[in-house]
Amino acid sequence: MSRMDVIILKRNLGTASGWDGDPGECVWFYDYIPAKDVPFTACECFQYDEVSGNFNITNNVGTILKAFDVVKALANIPKL
Repeated sequence: MSRMDVIILKRNLGTASGWDGDPGECVWFYDYIPAKDVPFTACECFQYDEVSGNFNITNNVGTILKAFDVVKALANIPKL
């Protein structure tokens, strides 16, 4: 099974097996594995919520297990 790169605001955050959602509002990345030196953990679903300004680590039913402010999380990740 091939994996896709999760690239947000020109930063490679890791890989996922697929995605769903509505760009401009909220996008879910499935079976997420973070890239080296990215502060997130592997999870069933990595959510990019543009409305709240958070990256969320969730389970497969959408329960948020941990939230990260997008600006703070991306500050130390270099652009591609």
